[in-house]
Amino acid sequence: MNGKKHKSDDIKKLILQGESSIVQFKVLVEDAYKIGVEMVAFSNSQY
Repeated sequence: MNGKKHKSDDIKKLILQGESSIVQFKVLVEDAYKIGVEMVAFSNSQY
């Protein structure tokens, strides 16, 4: 799925698999700074 547009079936599969070290679900983004920090940490992580 890397580099491709996600199809609804792909997204449903991700949801069913739950969170992992690569996939995180956010219900509500309250602070743009906090989500930015998480995005930078994710982009710097090695998997």
